[in-house]
Order: sequence, then structure tokens, then C-alpha cells
Amino acid sequence: MRNAATIRYSVPYAVHVNLKVYDVSGRMVNRLVDGEVQAGVHQLRWEGKDNLNRKCASGVYFVRYQADEYQAAKKMVLIK
Repeated sequence: MRNAATIRYSVPYAVHVNLKVYDVSGRMVNRLVDGEVQAGVHQLRWEGKDNLNRKCASGVYFVRYQADEYQAAKKMVLIK
């Protein structure tokens, strides 16, 4: 599908993972993962929609990943 982002992440052992999408103002748009994840490489798609399944506007978004003490963020641009 167009307007979708594939997000890949890996964990070395089973751990609680939070993976959320935020807009440029810092508001959470969608919670993609919030729970225990098994060790390994994982992949999911964000279809450019919010938690209520509404299409998000074109613009810059950030995906924030947290597992134990590790945190990372990546910038994404949604173009329609």
C-alpha cells in the first residue's frame, strides 16, 4: 500500500517494547507496539493512520522505540 512505512527493529532477548508514532508537535498519533516481544528481528507497517484508524495529514512524524533502557527515534515523512 502507498503511504505506508515498514518499521524494523530487533531485540536480543524477550523484553517489553514501546513503539509509538508522534507528530511534530509531540502528540502521540499511534501506538504500534506496547507489550512483551520475543527475541529476534521484527517488522511492522504503519499505514499512515492514527489510533482511531483515521488517515493522518501529510507531514513529518517521528517513530520512538523503547526497550528496557534503550531508546531511539527516527524521522519519517508522510506524503500523500
